[in-house]
Amino acid sequence: MPNLSKTEQAKRRFAIESVIGTHIAEGIELDATVRSLMDRFVAGEIDLSQFSADMQRHAQSVGAATHLMGAA
Repeated sequence: MPNLSKTEQAKRRFAIESVIGTHIAEGIELDATVRSLMDRFVAGEIDLSQFSADMQRHAQSVGAATHLMGAA
């Protein structure tokens, strides 16, 4: 992924901070993996498509782990 301009990084940071704010307002805590993916997206290490795919995989793994823990 090419280096992002400061303007693009600022746009991405604003979008991510909006998401974080919404989650905080709803009482949802973001784990370290989600925050790491957000940071990688802002830095331009991954694009939106990869960010979305990684978030989906993480949500599925957390959901599966939560389901297994609840079944015990």
